[in-house]
Amino acid sequence: MNRDELKTRGKAEPTARPCWLGICLAVGLMAGTAWCDDQPLSELVGKLDSPRYEERARATEQLIARGRPSIEPLLGAFKDGSLELRIRVVHILRQLALDSDAATEDAATRALTQLSRSSQSVAWRADEVLKRLGLIREDRAIKRLKALGAEVGRLTEPNYSSQPALVIDSADWKGSEEDLRQLARIKSITTVKLVGPKVTDQWLRYVAQMPQLTGIVLSETEHVTANGISHLAALRQLAELDIFYAPLDDTLIEAVKPLLDQIRVIKLYGTQVTADGALRLQKQLPVQAELDYRRGAFLGVRCSPESLCVVESVVEGSAAFRAGIRSGDILIRFDDKPVRSFDDLKASIAKYRPGDKAKIALLRGFGEVSFFFG
Repeated sequence: MNRDELKTRGKAEPTARPCWLGICLAVGLMAGTAWCDDQPLSELVGKLDSPRYEERARATEQLIARGRPSIEPLLGAFKDGSLELRIRVVHILRQLALDSDAATEDAATRALTQLSRSSQSVAWRADEVLKRLGLIREDRAIKRLKALGAEVGRLTEPNYSSQPALVIDSADWKGSEEDLRQLARIKSITTVKLVGPKVTDQWLRYVAQMPQLTGIVLSETEHVTANGISHLAALRQLAELDIFYAPLDDTLIEAVKPLLDQIRVIKLYGTQVTADGALRLQKQLPVQAELDYRRGAFLGVRCSPESLCVVESVVEGSAAFRAGIRSGDILIRFDDKPVRSFDDLKASIAKYRPGDKAKIALLRGFGEVSFFFG
């Protein structure tokens, strides 16, 4: 390369370089504006009302990124802000209410609730956001609980529910008691069944945060006490309480008193509640309420509600199943006492404890067959 070429190239370089540096400088300034973390929150909130869309959008992103500290300044600006600002405040609070940090989520939800109750022009929008958040959180909660071992399904014998129930068997539960806080987010499921010896009074404290519950089933919950049952007084829609094979005694009667005005069915199978205690409880129940008290024996059949006790189904693995009772059989005697209806059968079985033996006579085809139950 000769001297003239070097001179020519040297003159061309300065013209190209400032242009390239100018582009970098512009990009750098834009990035600094968009992601600067040292701007006061009050300034960012003020920019939600900027005439420039880009500035409003960047301020929105930054306020979401700042998290919980943004909430108070946003509430302060909402009252006298423009319609644009109010809409953006609701949007930011919605995003913060979906934050993985529980404290941020709770604070944002409280803020949205406050706005929904205000007389401002977009209060309705905050209310709609709260409703949608409820559905999102419920879906997340159910998925979380199922991942930890809970199930959703219909209940069968010895309890029955036509609606899906949330069932948590402590033998399958992989979560902690803290994970049960998710229960408070579930609104669409109205029956909960808890099973097994790991269920404690604290579990019922979390269940009591589901105010829409109409039914609770406790099965083989040997560590649940009357104190745990007393937590259920918060459930003002509870209509049925089923307790199966749990060592609750007559102290249960005092614990359920706050529920007696609303309860419609109480089932006590295989508890330590005495016959006298059950009689006292029955006298305290409203006329329309039913107490189904049994000492714990379980045959495992569902019979027709008609006058005869025609077996409609047999629970697999039950005493009836082991004895060979089948659908279509007509039960006529239980331990030499006549059975004229399913109610007769239930009344007879109620006097027996698990493991007690009794003779069952039934009609099958054109003949009579006898089995031993127990």
